[in-house]
Amino acid sequence: MGEARLTFLATLRAGLRGAPPAAIDDVIADYASHFEVGAARGRSEEDIAVALGDPLALADELRVEMRIDRWKAAPTPGAAARLIGAVIGLGAINTLLAFIMLPVLCLMFFSSFLADILIFGVGAWFMIAGPSLGFERPASLLAGAGLVFAAITIAALLGLLSIGLVGGLGRHARLHYRLLPRPGQSMDTAP
Repeated sequence: MGEARLTFLATLRAGLRGAPPAAIDDVIADYASHFEVGAARGRSEEDIAVALGDPLALADELRVEMRIDRWKAAPTPGAAARLIGAVIGLGAINTLLAFIMLPVLCLMFFSSFLADILIFGVGAWFMIAGPSLGFERPASLLAGAGLVFAAITIAALLGLLSIGLVGGLGRHARLHYRLLPRPGQSMDTAP
């Protein structure tokens, strides 16, 4: 067993602490089989661990699913209270992400994009108007080109950051999608 697999499964097991031991063993066996199937298809353990997502986030989702299953099996007031507490906790995390972190990240991205446009414009302007400001032509061309290339680099990094952000949001949404009923399915038959 590789280090990525052991770390992923140990973190998942730690995140599920407090759940019934048999349920934890089933979950660990299920995720261990993901590693075995991926390895049989030629994927590295690191790639498989990244594709499965954050093991602590998975543990949170699985704990809510376990509480839903426990409540369905025995709809007692205590099971209902634990289920409601778990869903409220998960909702608090989603609220933090959706209404605080996401707008802040979008604002930072937008302001960085505007600053990048400004840097590009200043670089282009410096290349064209540098000699009229008293700078030697080669110096103004090099300084302007440096600013333009810095702007291009920042734009590339912003693009990579946006790809990572959208990918992370997609993984987060995919985790939560498992808790929702499918179209045409009642809450009684939801997974």
